[in-house]
Amino acid sequence: MFNNTHNARLYKEAQQRLKELTLLFDASAAISASLEVDKVLEITARRITDALAADECTISIWEPEQNRIVVLQDYSPTPDSLGTVYHLADLPATLQVLTTRQPMAVHISDPDADPAEVALLKKQGDKSLLMVPMVVRDKSVGLIELFHTSEERSFTPTNVALCQTLANQAAAALENARLFQQAQQTLETLDVRARYQAHVAQAAALLAEKGTRAFSKFLSLLGKAAEVSRVCYFETLQDGDGLYWRQAAEWCAPGVRPQINNPDLQHVAASFLPFWAARLQGAGAVSGVVRTMPSPEKVILKKQDIQSTLALAVPGELAVPGFIGFDEMRYEREWDDEETAILQTAATTLANTLARERLMAQLQARAERERLVRSITDKVRRATNTQAIMQTTLRELSQMLGASQSIIRLGTPEQLQSGAEAALHRRPGQESSYS
Repeated sequence: MFNNTHNARLYKEAQQRLKELTLLFDASAAISASLEVDKVLEITARRITDALAADECTISIWEPEQNRIVVLQDYSPTPDSLGTVYHLADLPATLQVLTTRQPMAVHISDPDADPAEVALLKKQGDKSLLMVPMVVRDKSVGLIELFHTSEERSFTPTNVALCQTLANQAAAALENARLFQQAQQTLETLDVRARYQAHVAQAAALLAEKGTRAFSKFLSLLGKAAEVSRVCYFETLQDGDGLYWRQAAEWCAPGVRPQINNPDLQHVAASFLPFWAARLQGAGAVSGVVRTMPSPEKVILKKQDIQSTLALAVPGELAVPGFIGFDEMRYEREWDDEETAILQTAATTLANTLARERLMAQLQARAERERLVRSITDKVRRATNTQAIMQTTLRELSQMLGASQSIIRLGTPEQLQSGAEAALHRRPGQESSYS
């Protein structure tokens, strides 16, 4: 009879051990199957909660430099603690679990339990808590907490060992997921950098070869580099009312409504957008989410369905620079320093190209004036008398200046100072005209 009872107990224990090993194997496989941090956290919390028949589970990351833990996963009917920060100076028992790498159970009826932990449990409506450190390479990286809300629960050594094993495997899986995520981010950063550098370099080379004749292609390359909804160029002009911006060129991604014919963007007074003008003059750039910008800038941009924008100064001859605008209509976006720096090289290249073309136009105009002066001088020299000299001079100057009538008026300096006085004293022969 004794042997039968003993054998039955051994069989039951063996069956329980097999069940635990099966549970451990299945949970370990599930935890290790994903390389996504959020997925690993969710699977870990669910599997451990089921394994220990707990009511709730939280997983927190330990930040020893700030002496705190931050809740990353809240597996409960009402997950309201996600993102909560707990300062360990207020929870010495939690700090002890992390530093000693040893699990600890807390019950609200235990007079020897840490008062701070008991008070927190009561505040949350919990009766028992099992804290298990997440250890990888002999270092605590986080904490798993299992809560029982309906009644106090005692945790057997087997329960604790099972939970600790799963916690350590979860820690390793999280470490792998983080490393994978960092690698992916590094690859993405390299891909983004390569995309920017290739397209911006091509855009700069295009300007160097063809100048502003290739403006449309230039903006298209910048749009592909930034993967943005719209790229536009606003030049700075001046009239009687002062400085203003005019949209001169634009590229739009498929499906984005063009603004090149928007009359509101053909005369935007710089004084109307003081924040924009000051940033372009000072920092050389304006960027950010439109909803956080001051008015009237925000109003103008929202009318164009722009959610985020980056504007880079293109300095010219006037005090307020023009700019290249990168507009995002699909979502709110922030441009990092590296993106801005690479795109700034394109803005600088454009500024240099515009300056070079202005200089070329000035040189060509000067050369044309000098050619005309030489031509007129040569014709005047061939004239045979004073009347012919004046007629030739008037005719050539009229043609050069596009004037409908030209007059040569003769007189003393005093007479020429006043048209009325010169007219009173003018004698026939003192005036020659061409029309």
